[in-house]
Amino acid sequence: MEPKDMVKALREDMKLNRREFCDYFNIPYRTVQDWECGKRVMPDYVLRLLEYKIRMDQMLVEQNGKQEEKVRYRLKDSTKRDLLIRNMQQQDYEEVYALWSSCDGIGMNEMDDSESGIVRFLLRNPKTCFIAEIDGKVIGTILAGQDGRRGYIYHLVVEKQYRGRGIAKELVRCAVLALEKLGIQKAALVVFSDNEKGNIFWEKVGFTIRDDLTYRNKMTRNV
Repeated sequence: MEPKDMVKALREDMKLNRREFCDYFNIPYRTVQDWECGKRVMPDYVLRLLEYKIRMDQMLVEQNGKQEEKVRYRLKDSTKRDLLIRNMQQQDYEEVYALWSSCDGIGMNEMDDSESGIVRFLLRNPKTCFIAEIDGKVIGTILAGQDGRRGYIYHLVVEKQYRGRGIAKELVRCAVLALEKLGIQKAALVVFSDNEKGNIFWEKVGFTIRDDLTYRNKMTRNV
């Protein structure tokens, strides 16, 4: 197999488009494009390094899965059904993404919320991201990460038919406790201003508004 075909085959095996592939390995888009078009030849050692990273990442995910946190929770309704809250794993992505896509008030983008983006986040934060399941079906999620100083929470979602039963509050509790175990003393999050229900919820669980701050961001590729 020619080098250009090997690059494309590796990318397709990972089920990534070219942009996701570049983001996952932190390789410039033009470089991968040139490799696949045959304008440049990827060195053999680079291919071996890419394959090594894939193996190591898969091992980390598997190890984290064996040590995952699990919480049994009884629903606060007449059904008294058991809910399982556990650490999110890579294999949960498709079901989780479908849940996110079905809910209003969730800000998503094609890079951070792609499969490669979420896998990268889980590898950095294996103990602080959780899903809620009923009978094996994902009905709730929360992502939490930390930079060694502060915790950050994203994508708290509960399927509509299961809201109002304490599930979101339990997901938040699990995430905050997981951050605390890592020595993180404060967590922050961003909520759309027009997400009235979301803002009411976060206020009730103790996340106060900072009127003295202005939120700013910038795409790193536009430096």
